[in-house]
Amino acid sequence: MARGQWHCKTVLAVAEEKMSDADIPHPQAVFRYIWDPVTEVPLQPNLIWIFAMEMHRYMYKCGVKKEDIALVSVKNKRNALDHPAAQVAANITVDDVLKSEVLVWPVQLLDISPVSDGAAAFVVASEDVARS
Repeated sequence: MARGQWHCKTVLAVAEEKMSDADIPHPQAVFRYIWDPVTEVPLQPNLIWIFAMEMHRYMYKCGVKKEDIALVSVKNKRNALDHPAAQVAANITVDDVLKSEVLVWPVQLLDISPVSDGAAAFVVASEDVARS
């Protein structure tokens, strides 16, 4: 294909996740199948462990402090105050996050959101289609 040629001039990309219907078993039960059956399954890991490993590695590799990560929850929950359908809108502080229950270090209760449903869609178009 020559430079500048597209297979499609307009594409709709859609992503969704529906976890609310997966309450029996709990949605985290699905993730037990991603762990190594010999070395990890006996430890009974859960989805929060994945977040904890990723967050810990990011903190180590990039020299980020837990306070820096807590700022993300503060920002997200404050931004949610402006949306009537937001699930966990709150006016919290970094200190609130750091004092919340530790789930799996370094992940704390106010770092994560509850089981929820979500969807997003966007249109990608070639320049000529977008201009028209």
